[in-house]
Amino acid sequence: MTKRALRVVHLAYYYGNNTSGAPVAATRLHQALLRAGVDSHFICVEQRDSGVNVHAVPKAHAVERLFYLVTRAVWVVSKLLFGRIVMANVMPLWGFTRVMRKLSPDVVHIHMISQDMVSFAQLKALPYPMVATLHDFTLINALDPHPQGDKRFVNGFMRGNSRWIERWVWNRKRKFIEVKRPLFSAPSMWAASVFSSSFVGRGQTAKVIPNPTDRIFRFSPELRSSHTHFRVIYGAFKGRSTAKGWDDLVASLDFLPEAVRCDMEIHVFGEKANATNIKGVRVEFLGGISNSEELMRAYHQVDVCAFPSKMETQGQVKIEALLCGLPVLAFDRTACAEGIGPSGWIAADGDLRGYADGLQHFYNLFKDGSIESLRHKIAEVAAVSMSEEKIVSDFIALYNNAVSGGSL
Repeated sequence: MTKRALRVVHLAYYYGNNTSGAPVAATRLHQALLRAGVDSHFICVEQRDSGVNVHAVPKAHAVERLFYLVTRAVWVVSKLLFGRIVMANVMPLWGFTRVMRKLSPDVVHIHMISQDMVSFAQLKALPYPMVATLHDFTLINALDPHPQGDKRFVNGFMRGNSRWIERWVWNRKRKFIEVKRPLFSAPSMWAASVFSSSFVGRGQTAKVIPNPTDRIFRFSPELRSSHTHFRVIYGAFKGRSTAKGWDDLVASLDFLPEAVRCDMEIHVFGEKANATNIKGVRVEFLGGISNSEELMRAYHQVDVCAFPSKMETQGQVKIEALLCGLPVLAFDRTACAEGIGPSGWIAADGDLRGYADGLQHFYNLFKDGSIESLRHKIAEVAAVSMSEEKIVSDFIALYNNAVSGGSL
């Protein structure tokens, strides 16, 4: 009797490339596993792109909208009562258990369930081994996906340091992990270290496996076009964002000579707006770009990627830019600077002058023409470190480890 291929079911609220980081990473991993011959399936609530083995639950559109309205009503009530949205994964996902029973996977991969996608009761009732990826720290913290300076996720949420709602939500997550004992993966060394330092993850390790990227991102010299002004690209899901460091990028411009600023452009993707001038720098908005080929072309029309983000477990924009041969400027905080290589530029956390020095450095390389010679090397190094075959192989090994009941 022929043994069937390994069957994996991914869980994320959204499926598709026109969403935020975690669902995009989950979508790309699902597609990469299918190419590798794995029997991969994807359960979501909102399916934004067509795809193979994608199961939108609830299946009926009217029921999906009702589920959406009920969960959002819970959010509104929680915000009125507690001053913020509380996502405790209490609401059962209608039709979820039936689909899971039909698929009967070898392993379940949790990506993003933080929008009350599925209840912890439903997950605990599943008889399948589990893997969870730390796209953020929702599963090890109480209410915030990124605890930042709040160290209660390390010491625990107790009566003396937290509100009852925080303790209740955190304890639900802690008990779920104690019962199901999922194996964890992290897209960066920093994220893995945060997990190991947490109360929930103490004594455990997370396997460091980068999120896969769309294979279309690569350096293609023929896509480059000549231009007279030094071009910087900055991008985020909603464009200019404090969390993604737009304010730090703008503040760093004060430390550049006026002549450099007048000879510089910033191209922003993720936001649609009219072109403007900020501190003498022309800023153009490319709008939301969901098509990978279009985004790859945008990376090729600029000279450097500004990645001033303040909180990243990996950083998809950074990886895409590197694969397209762009040098990257980052601050040394969270996982922002991991992997940018010796051709990039790392400023100390919050060092605006140091960040401006990086812009000046790449401006000088642009003016003397030597920046072009960097691009081949950057792309080659990134292609090796972000190899789809290596990422898929590492995830398959993690899945098999979970199936056999092993630990990291």
